[in-house]
Amino acid sequence: MSWDVLLLRLPDDITSVQQLPDAYEPAPLGRLDDVLATITCAVPEADLSDPTWGEILGPTWSMELNIESDDPVDSITLHIRGSGDDVLTAVFRLAEALHCKVLDCAEGDLITPRQTPGWHAFQQYRDLQELPEVPDACVADADRDHKTRLAPSTVPMGSYAIDPKPWGAPFVRPSAHDPEPDASGNRALLKPPELDGAVSTGPRNTVIVHPKDVPSLRLAGALGVHRGCCGPMGTEGRNMACARGALVATLAADCLGPHELHLDPIRVYAYNTEPKA
Repeated sequence: MSWDVLLLRLPDDITSVQQLPDAYEPAPLGRLDDVLATITCAVPEADLSDPTWGEILGPTWSMELNIESDDPVDSITLHIRGSGDDVLTAVFRLAEALHCKVLDCAEGDLITPRQTPGWHAFQQYRDLQELPEVPDACVADADRDHKTRLAPSTVPMGSYAIDPKPWGAPFVRPSAHDPEPDASGNRALLKPPELDGAVSTGPRNTVIVHPKDVPSLRLAGALGVHRGCCGPMGTEGRNMACARGALVATLAADCLGPHELHLDPIRVYAYNTEPKA
């Protein structure tokens, strides 16, 4: 789990992304070689042996620089783990050297050296607490967000739960010899018509987390019939990708079903976010 921020070039007078016109395209940061040279000058300890994926290590934190191989470079994503406010010095030193503003991907808006609530919230929630069981989902209209119509996340921020039952794709129709009706209650997924009556034979022991606790994941691919009117149904299989493009999780976030993010137990593992001494 990381705190993710985006370095992008915006006009000097912009203090919030809400001020940007629709379909605004930020100016590129420059040629790849020039961007790498600027990073090295601003933070000499940066490891750029892989020019598309740099790394900076601090005393209690680590930072990965997702530069990618586009030339010119459009933006840089920083994936930050650990603790300590001194990491903010490196973040804003890079931003100043590249003439960029800093977008907190979790908060969804620009931050300044004096306004970094997302970093402090991340440090509070980065060590997720395991729940004894999967909570029941709140899917009633009264519980949904009035604007997005999303249900509250089944698992609250700062927590995770292991789902021992099969969840998500693939789905099969139960046979007469082994009927297994869907008993997931409020957590039952909204399904496209061709899956009516089918039950999940998906992976067991998926890790359910709040979507905001993994802000680096992005919805990927065309959902087709597996997209509801407002978002993914979660019935098509893994639909959330990490920064490297690997599909590692499934998000269900339509306005009629539950709101859950399931990390694949085969493709995701827990590890200590503190850098080694």
